[in-house]
Amino acid sequence: MKSLAMKTAALSAMIIALMWGCAQEQGADAKTGGMLVVIDQSLARSSEDTFSPQRSLKLDSFILVGLGPLGEEFMTEPFSEDEVLIQQLTIGTWHMTLLGYSQEELLASADADVDIFIGTVTPWDAVLLPLEGTGTISISLSWPEELFNDPSVEAFLHTHPESGPLMLSADVTAGTAQLSGEDIDSGYYILTILLKEHGNTVWGDTFTVRIITGLDTSGEVDIMEDQLSTEGRCDLQIDTRFYEPLDVSIAGLPVEELPKTLTLTASGVQDPEVTLEYYWYLDGEPLLAISSSTLMLSDALDPGHYQLTGIVLARSIGGHIVQAGHSGARLEIPE
Repeated sequence: MKSLAMKTAALSAMIIALMWGCAQEQGADAKTGGMLVVIDQSLARSSEDTFSPQRSLKLDSFILVGLGPLGEEFMTEPFSEDEVLIQQLTIGTWHMTLLGYSQEELLASADADVDIFIGTVTPWDAVLLPLEGTGTISISLSWPEELFNDPSVEAFLHTHPESGPLMLSADVTAGTAQLSGEDIDSGYYILTILLKEHGNTVWGDTFTVRIITGLDTSGEVDIMEDQLSTEGRCDLQIDTRFYEPLDVSIAGLPVEELPKTLTLTASGVQDPEVTLEYYWYLDGEPLLAISSSTLMLSDALDPGHYQLTGIVLARSIGGHIVQAGHSGARLEIPE
């Protein structure tokens, strides 16, 4: 990447020199304008709290590339400020591309057509988005081998409890399963994993994960014996980092008697224009057909132990999931 950075710097210096020379030739009467680029990278921030590859997406430098109405081109040197003023641009429509880098690796971009007018400065609020593309997922699942005679595993990704699932392949061996999927579009997903014995679900859980272009979302899920019989917890170890996830919590725990109302809350919303969606899962199975931040646990639940998970998705006006988060708890329903 260093060689690319050096080439970029050399090319930008040459283009800037040419642009400056042209500006001097045009003189004070040239019909030019300016542009103020305000960089918004709220959708490309790094975080430690959601599942995805161990890769920081905190952007530390930017390059602006412009293509003018008369075929003019320019490219700035790398800069780190959140605002940059570009002057002496020919009037007309310019196509602008903003590139965001982390440690010299291109991770996000924004582009738009910007109209330049004589003697004025046109603002451009450039929202940087992660690069579109596909990534992969690979998860190692393990459980106490001696407790199973005919184990099987189902795992799938989806963007809505009622959307068509994207099934992951499951290579099951003695006490373990390797779950994997390839060519998955980048974005947030709900991940559901079900462990079955003789075709009947004996353990299930649901998470939110992020697929990043060109990277592998990997992790380990260790199912302990007490999760299959008594109150316990899932020991999930998975590399984490992506944008700002949602901080999700469940109010109303523990459940001491039924019926009981639980409330799902989320904080850390970055975009005021997103819509929050709330979903509940019990042992990996959806509980409600519609989005609801509250859940009434009915006394019709059979006695036993369950894994309860609340999922919160932040969906943009365009329908894309831009943030996600989950919270879970083990429930014991007494006899």
